[in-house]
Amino acid sequence: MKNGSPNNTTGGGNVRFVLALLLFSMVCSIEARGPFSKVAHDSVPSLAGEANQKSYKWPAEEDDMILAHNAIRKEIRDMKHVLDGVKEIETWQIASIQAWWKGHEAHMRFHCKNEHGHLHPAMSERIINFPAEKMKQDHNGIYQHLGKISRLVSNLKAAEEPKDLSNAWEKYAVNIMTHFRAEEEEGVVSVRNAFSAKDWAPIIRTFFDQGAKEEFGSFIHAMGQDNFRNKFMKKRKIPGFVWNLGFKKNLSYYQKSMGKYMDALTSGIPP
Repeated sequence: MKNGSPNNTTGGGNVRFVLALLLFSMVCSIEARGPFSKVAHDSVPSLAGEANQKSYKWPAEEDDMILAHNAIRKEIRDMKHVLDGVKEIETWQIASIQAWWKGHEAHMRFHCKNEHGHLHPAMSERIINFPAEKMKQDHNGIYQHLGKISRLVSNLKAAEEPKDLSNAWEKYAVNIMTHFRAEEEEGVVSVRNAFSAKDWAPIIRTFFDQGAKEEFGSFIHAMGQDNFRNKFMKKRKIPGFVWNLGFKKNLSYYQKSMGKYMDALTSGIPP
């Protein structure tokens, strides 16, 4: 045994984990398809579009794009609640905000990067007039907010009211919520018309395969562990054993890197 990991000398644990991920990929993947026609994002579904929509075994409000956005929405709401309640910030609160922010900023930057690097190009290929360039401009605006907030978080001082950070957070929140709303209104119905569930799965999975370490854990946390395991996984036919071999670790990492600091900030008890 090395590094406290059973089966490390044989590689058994790694093999099981890799097999689980391979099986997950097999569930989500699809063979290459022939030529397709673009669909208008506001069009009446064609016969192919109707078939695509029926392939989703969960309602539009449970679409993976919306659930990923909901995780970020929760993070933003939680920090707003914290900042609204702070008058004279304490040293431990500064340390907790800085630790939490590190995870949130990474989550947000990777989320935007994956959207304009993977999701939006795929959507543009099948959806007429999908506003990919507008979405990218929105992301550039989000990056500006992230840069400003990062500087403010780094310069927090004990015994002062974090007014500037609170004001910047308010503007950031409005910007994000507006962007998400537009993206979901433009995207969810159009995606379900243009892509089958199997077509879309390997594209949306880039959020978790190539996202920040915090991203999938935040996704599970926002949804709730029971809901994730008993609804999300089952509806998408993800084998239950993948929870113990991968997803559980994602949630644990999130709790250690971000969750415990937010719990401390909301409870008023240092971590």
